[in-house]
Amino acid sequence: MSKKVIAILSGLIFCLSMFSQTKNDTISATKISGGYKFELNNKVLTVPEMMNLIQTNPDALQYMQKAKSGGGFANVLAFAGGACIGWPVGRALAGGEFNWTMIGIGCGLVAVAIPIVNSANKNAKIAVDVYNQGIRKTTLNKNPIELKLGLNQNGVGLTMNF
Repeated sequence: MSKKVIAILSGLIFCLSMFSQTKNDTISATKISGGYKFELNNKVLTVPEMMNLIQTNPDALQYMQKAKSGGGFANVLAFAGGACIGWPVGRALAGGEFNWTMIGIGCGLVAVAIPIVNSANKNAKIAVDVYNQGIRKTTLNKNPIELKLGLNQNGVGLTMNF
């Protein structure tokens, strides 16, 4: 009796379709207030981790490189703008003279950084979408190999379709 059970269980195992990539291999993008949060298997990804993961897909890597460089440039502009705004405010609080010109320059730098950050976020989202589409193409191949236990003209047999 146990041989029959083992034979049936092993036959069922061979009937299952196996894929090298699963849904867990895709990167999920969640919209947050400042852009997107990217996760893989419930772990938040940093930009270097995403660059390392996406490098197998050249199209996605190109978008991610644009996002990285745009984000870096926007951070420099925003930091400089914040410093130009904060310095005169701190100086005025300490009893010094209020410099409206420097505040204006700081506001201008921050205003220029905002659309650059938005563009970088869009490029990162496109990179993830392109990467995930590439995974789905390799995962759900048009001609997958199927291994099935079934009936044929000689009785019960194992069939392989490709």
